[in-house]
Amino acid sequence: MKYYPVFTLRYFILFFLAALISSEATSQSFHRYSFNRISRANGLVSDDVTAVAQDSSGFIWISTSNGLQRYDGKRFRTFQHNPDDSSTLPPEGIGQIIYDRKFRLWVLTSANKIGIFDTKHFVFRRVNINIEPEFRNNQILTFKEEPDGQIFLLVHKYGLVSLDEKNLQFTREANPIPMLGKNFPQFISRDNTTGDYFVTSVEGFDVFNKKSDSLITREGNSFLSEINSILRNENAFGPVNITQDHKGRIWLNIWSNKRSGPDLLCYDTAVKKWHSYANSVSASAKGYHEFRGILIQKNGDIWIYGTNLFAKLNNETNAFEDVRNEALQSLSVPFEMIYHMYEDKDENIWASANNGLYIFNPEKQFISTFSNKRKDGVEQHFPVDFILETKSGNIFTSIWGLGLFTYDNKFKPIESPILPDKANIALSVWDMVERKNGDFWMGIQGGSIYIFEKKINKLHQFKPRAVEDHTIRQVCEDSSGSMWFGTQSGLLVKCVNSDWRDSTNSFKLIMRMNAHVIKLYTDSKGRIWVGTDRDGLYVIDSQTDKVIEHFTDLEPGNLRLPGIYVSDILQYQDSLFLIASSGLCVLNLERRKMDRISVADGLPSNDIVCITTDHLGNIWLGSQSGPYRMRLGSKMYYTFGAEDGIVFGRRKIAEVTTLKDGRIVFGTSSDLLIVHPDKIKLPDFAPVPQLSDFKVFDKRRSVDSILNNERIVLAYNENSLTIDFTTYTYSNNPVVMYMMEGVDKTWKQAIQNEVSYSYLAPGNYLLKAKSIVASGKESDRYFEMWIEIEPPFWRTWWFYFLLILVGITILYLLDLERMNKLRSNQQLRTDIALNLHDEVNSSLNNINLLSEMALRKADTHTERSKELIVQIRQQSNDLIIAMDDMLWSIDPENDSMDKTLLRMNEFIDALKARHDAKITLNIDPDVVQLKPDMKIRHGIFTIFKDGLRLICQLGGGRDSIINLNLDKNKLMIDMADKVKLNLADLNVTKYLENIRVHADQIKADVDIQTDKDSTRIVLNAPLS
Repeated sequence: MKYYPVFTLRYFILFFLAALISSEATSQSFHRYSFNRISRANGLVSDDVTAVAQDSSGFIWISTSNGLQRYDGKRFRTFQHNPDDSSTLPPEGIGQIIYDRKFRLWVLTSANKIGIFDTKHFVFRRVNINIEPEFRNNQILTFKEEPDGQIFLLVHKYGLVSLDEKNLQFTREANPIPMLGKNFPQFISRDNTTGDYFVTSVEGFDVFNKKSDSLITREGNSFLSEINSILRNENAFGPVNITQDHKGRIWLNIWSNKRSGPDLLCYDTAVKKWHSYANSVSASAKGYHEFRGILIQKNGDIWIYGTNLFAKLNNETNAFEDVRNEALQSLSVPFEMIYHMYEDKDENIWASANNGLYIFNPEKQFISTFSNKRKDGVEQHFPVDFILETKSGNIFTSIWGLGLFTYDNKFKPIESPILPDKANIALSVWDMVERKNGDFWMGIQGGSIYIFEKKINKLHQFKPRAVEDHTIRQVCEDSSGSMWFGTQSGLLVKCVNSDWRDSTNSFKLIMRMNAHVIKLYTDSKGRIWVGTDRDGLYVIDSQTDKVIEHFTDLEPGNLRLPGIYVSDILQYQDSLFLIASSGLCVLNLERRKMDRISVADGLPSNDIVCITTDHLGNIWLGSQSGPYRMRLGSKMYYTFGAEDGIVFGRRKIAEVTTLKDGRIVFGTSSDLLIVHPDKIKLPDFAPVPQLSDFKVFDKRRSVDSILNNERIVLAYNENSLTIDFTTYTYSNNPVVMYMMEGVDKTWKQAIQNEVSYSYLAPGNYLLKAKSIVASGKESDRYFEMWIEIEPPFWRTWWFYFLLILVGITILYLLDLERMNKLRSNQQLRTDIALNLHDEVNSSLNNINLLSEMALRKADTHTERSKELIVQIRQQSNDLIIAMDDMLWSIDPENDSMDKTLLRMNEFIDALKARHDAKITLNIDPDVVQLKPDMKIRHGIFTIFKDGLRLICQLGGGRDSIINLNLDKNKLMIDMADKVKLNLADLNVTKYLENIRVHADQIKADVDIQTDKDSTRIVLNAPLS
């Protein structure tokens, strides 16, 4: 069941018979308001909107049949029932909401559930209604807060229950007034002046005096006696919706069973009389209607609303007039019901209807929209060709093919004093001028000229030959009284001294242009300015008929027009002219300079059609996209739209003029826009922008959680942001400017209040935002939000510290390895030296011993002495070779395999020469590239020498083959010859032992094979 939140009289009656409205009761809206509609297409969860309230932060809260929503002017946040969360709203539709003086949002559902919704933490707290069980399902007809903060409910067939703040429940005991005898109050409203209460009960209408705690006596009280008399005579129910306006007048409505319809009554405390508005309300409703409520605006304006009812009191006529117009019809199907009307802090009115939410600001709608029509009332929605205000104050307009339309100063259609309406219907009047003598000259389709001669009140019609039957688009009068005509075909014709009767001689063809004449204009010096559509702008001397200037897009230097189409010319100052041509051109004839103002300079559009000024010096421009206002020297350009009163779809401007009383009239593609410059109230307060939405890579973050933190911290890969702002102003929104310190050098304008940053580098940023209103004033402080983009771990200080620590460690380990290697090499060299020392010491001892023996045998055993001397020589030679090998091995310059192989070849060459032997050395190319350490290299070389000595020197081998190969990670030395070793020889034994010792030192495997035919020594030495 649909819930109607405001008191409805249909529940007090048993039938619903619509009253027949008299055909004489007609009403016409005195102001055509423009409305903005918010619907499901804009984000509402339901088009069935029941109420609106604004909280202290500026958010608009909207109750619908499908939940509660918060609106910031751009985005909605929706709150609905969640069966798994008891702190959410009840499942039923919401009938009404109230934001009370204690900053609580009250929610009433269609199932009579009432509670408080926390607007900060978004939880719902149920509040009990303490009434008898049999009445708990009765409908709550009214939910209201009084000016003193008292909150009460009106329960059908039960009466009034008020909020007990202490126990937070609704009960009769908390009512500000007691029972009235045996009856309970059915409706109350507090008197703003006296503090008394107006009370409705089954006994009628009374006033409860709070001081005496009793009802005021009806007898002798004209206020009470008259209204109760009306209630009895009309057999009426009520009154309800009792409201007091700023003048102290008391408004209420009743349902008259006598007339089967509602009535709106007002008691004027100044004259002490009741007045019924039934006729004007019925006329505005144009059919069956019901009251839902009365809205008293802050400025005192009075609105009524309900079923098939949306009207405003015209203070001049003291009648309610319907404000529904084609603006509402163009937005949607006309609504059937307005449940609630609400005025926010900026005087915007929100109308909650059964098919959406409507918002408008009557005070800011200084532009009125009027359709062209005559006294028959038939509206003509076609382009306006010209607008002319006469010296008498009447106003003429024209529509091609429909003739002239004539109005008085208040735009009330009147009979034309020039052309009767019947003779005017199919006429095409392109332009019209009132001469200084009061005559009217008109340019007509097909080359005709109409002249209305005022002295004799007569209309003349003729076709001058000089016009050549071409349509006359423009007419003007010069300073000497001659008339000028511009035609569709590009002819410029002059009627000298306006002597139209001598049409043959007085009409002169001045020039023929290859273009249409769009505009003729006479300046203060009598010069004629001719604007064309394809040939730029001409300036003609009206005395000599000569062209003094011709401005085109081909002009050199500073006098070039941006285009060849000139639609309007206006003399702004003595030598300063405004020209509509691809933007606005400012021509200074004295300085010989043409400046252009275009979109690049902030002008809303370049397609300027017409120009005028108001008495404040502002320049008004008409364009294909609507009217603008500006001042020379200022970069503030003001655009106007629906929120200013322009009815939806009526913005294409064709003509403009300024009336003598200061009003500006624009002719559009379908009607007239009347601007009241004096009523323009530029805001003098700029609100601080607030965060509305925050997205990271198009993923929305909770705004409320962001605002609860001093800064927002994001990861390095969350660095593309889209931020929306709101100013909580729901009409005439200010411009939001922003700057992010560390990124932006200047303030930038947020397009549709949206800010985007892509791929921000890690760091700390301060985002600042401010607003600028139409008056140029800025918000007194900034919105500020710190944003931190964390660097990736590899760009953090601790990672850098760790890298430095690791680097130092690596360097330390490398140096330690280097030192260990140096020590190892040094130790190896020391070991080699010690080994050599032992070998040298042993050899020297042997040499010494052999020398002694040779000396003793020299005299007696000469042969033996010679043998000893030979041994001495051999050991001395071995000693020299060993010392040379030692010195070579410990030299760092020889720490390479290449040098080792070279040393091996030197040793082979020495053996070859000494023993006349053939020794073949085969080296694997991979062996040359090896880099074994010094210990392995020394061991390999020592084994190589000892092995070769065994084969060649001790074994007598003369055809030795040596192979050096790389097998995986081992160096293999294979030495062979066809000789047999004498294992009994001590020298052979010594060399074999040395080979095994050195092989063990480098952990190599050695295999020594010898038999009667051959000897082979194979060494497998690991390289690491």
